[in-house]
Amino acid sequence: MASPVPEVLSKGEFAALIGVSAGRVSQYISEGKITSAALVGEGPRAKINVRLAQSQLRGRLDPSQRFGMNGLATSLDAAPAQPAPTPSSPVGDTIDEQIRAERLRQEQMKSRRMAEEEASRTGRYMLTSEAEAQMEKVAGAMMSAFEGALPDLAGALAAEFSLAQRDIMHVLKVAFRAFRERAARQNSDAAEAQPAAVPDEMKSPEAP
Repeated sequence: MASPVPEVLSKGEFAALIGVSAGRVSQYISEGKITSAALVGEGPRAKINVRLAQSQLRGRLDPSQRFGMNGLATSLDAAPAQPAPTPSSPVGDTIDEQIRAERLRQEQMKSRRMAEEEASRTGRYMLTSEAEAQMEKVAGAMMSAFEGALPDLAGALAAEFSLAQRDIMHVLKVAFRAFRERAARQNSDAAEAQPAAVPDEMKSPEAP
């Protein structure tokens, strides 16, 4: 039968109880995953209200942290199995932290890939080349529509100012050709300056 969980433990003892390092417990406190309500005392000597801290971690650690770190979710309900790590074993603790950090990083990478694939399927992501092609189609359609309206503009100006429509049409075509060439150069310069991929600001930053 498992030993009953004490109501209050030191940070090192609580770390051993849930299967992480004392440094990780301090990180939970600084990040607000364990709040002052679960602390007994103040400063470096403050102890941990075990059941309240376990309850807070169950609700505040994301799934990758709880299930990707050597069974941490189970450890949040476990009774103490061994004493807190002593200062005489820093190397083992460091290796343990590295293993857990690597597992967490892999879980995060997997989650990001799944999110990106889903976003691609739903149309949030698209290739830059495809976006450029669509923009060129829109710009070309607008140019054609405007060019097709030149005869109507020439007719309206000819009637308004009592001028020959063919003369006005000639002036409008020359002006429109110059405008189209200038717009093409500007679009080309803008396309060259466009990055091959645009950073996604909605991605979550990688956890330390």
